[in-house]
Amino acid sequence: YRHRLGTPQSEDQPVYAAPRADCVIIPHAAETGSTLVVHQTCGGTETTVLTVAPSGETAIAAAGGAAYTYAGNSGDVFYWSTSENAPNWKVVSLQVDGGRPRWTTLIPEDTLPIFAWGGGLGVDLIGSTLVVAYQRHAVAYVRAFDLQGRHVRDIELPALGSIWTGFVGDASSDIAFYSISGVETPGTVYRLDVGTGVSTLWSK
Repeated sequence: YRHRLGTPQSEDQPVYAAPRADCVIIPHAAETGSTLVVHQTCGGTETTVLTVAPSGETAIAAAGGAAYTYAGNSGDVFYWSTSENAPNWKVVSLQVDGGRPRWTTLIPEDTLPIFAWGGGLGVDLIGSTLVVAYQRHAVAYVRAFDLQGRHVRDIELPALGSIWTGFVGDASSDIAFYSISGVETPGTVYRLDVGTGVSTLWSK
């Protein structure tokens, strides 16, 4: 449902309905304000659905196909990590401009796998930068790419540990936050400027 703040719940408008009662759906509101990305699992079969108001829903990733994880959008371009023909995962974009959806591989599959185990870490769109966390020696190796898939810089982390949160931010700012937890240290929050690659201590 779509709810407008300050209005009664009775005025909420339905946006998307799962096809079956056993489906689990996870919605992601796109930055455009008029688009909803829905990841749904029905009986173990995954489908990604893009709902564009007021045109209705359009399935963009076939049921039972490869896995897709939404990273964010900039205007009518949507960014994802996917295992489609890429066991180590890759980064792709989807152009939505009223015509046929157009997929483009931005960051090809690497010899290092992208984190994709279901936590927050993986691929995040921060400002106009794609922050990609690869798994190297069981810890995160973080690289920054522009929206054309060109490598900009490696991002050096200030400590060794697990990043459970991923990089939290959005397309409106070059600033992201993340938390590192080590074996001997509790979660420590850092502020990352993706424009410079510099992290500073925020809270511990």
